[in-house]
Amino acid sequence: MKLYAFTAVFTPEKGEPDVYTVTVPALPEIVTFGQSRQEARFMAQDALETVVHSRLDENESIPPDKRPSTLSRGSFTEEKNAFIHLVQTSS
Repeated sequence: MKLYAFTAVFTPEKGEPDVYTVTVPALPEIVTFGQSRQEARFMAQDALETVVHSRLDENESIPPDKRPSTLSRGSFTEEKNAFIHLVQTSS
């Protein structure tokens, strides 16, 4: 089993209390959101699983984790150890 771990960036939506947009710098195709921090984290994990499986199915590479170079005001990260996805692979 292979371990993939990524840093996620949570950005609160202006004028929307408790709504967060989540991106993963290493996987720019991941942009999701949630109506709470917990829901945003769940949605990010779901998106991460989908993207990792899709890339593996298409024989595409999985990039290494990438930390954001800057964060906008109010944004915060959950480090890569918060987002760990195990994938069964044949190798």
